[in-house]
Amino acid sequence: MVFGLDEAELRNVLCMLGKAIKFSLLNGLNLHVPIGGKFAELYVASELWKHKPKLGQQRNVVVGVKYPASCDIVLEKTKKKVEVKWSALHHSGNDPFAKRYANIPFWGWGFSTGKQFLDKKFDYCILFAARKDEAYPQHILVIKCEEMTKDSLGGLRSSALYSKGSFYIEYSHNREFYYRRRWYPKGPSPLEEDIFKNRDKYEERWFELKEKGMLQ
Repeated sequence: MVFGLDEAELRNVLCMLGKAIKFSLLNGLNLHVPIGGKFAELYVASELWKHKPKLGQQRNVVVGVKYPASCDIVLEKTKKKVEVKWSALHHSGNDPFAKRYANIPFWGWGFSTGKQFLDKKFDYCILFAARKDEAYPQHILVIKCEEMTKDSLGGLRSSALYSKGSFYIEYSHNREFYYRRRWYPKGPSPLEEDIFKNRDKYEERWFELKEKGMLQ
């Protein structure tokens, strides 16, 4: 069970959160910002149910996992640690992020100063790309922690929250998006480039994770 909920109850909670996120997106509110991350964690937990996902304080009861609280979800059966990142689709002319890039639709996920992946605090990072004006995913991309380095992410980039910059990944279906950004001026970072060219690889990992609770 997750937070004392059985699988059916968890899906009911997801339905309610999904409605709140949709309401927020359609009405220009900011509710989806704090809710989206938790929605994604619960959604991933529901999809990985057979691998006994543990969230919150439940992570600490999993035996044999080092620093279980360093990630969002611990899979008790396979002892794998999962970090989950949710992103709304930036597409609207009212969205300041979309305005910067001629309203070319894209998703973005931040990793602050990169301590989690630099210190190997998780095994897999799940990038949750929500559908247009929705909470539920259009894409789910899975990245292995060892694939996330300073170089592969293109180094620290300008950030309104971190004076020294932060790490983040952005993804768009349109290559032109990457060349309109003010950072990494030669185009996408190495990891972004690989995701753009090989999205199927990262999406197929999600299905493997659902089936096995771990990746080869």
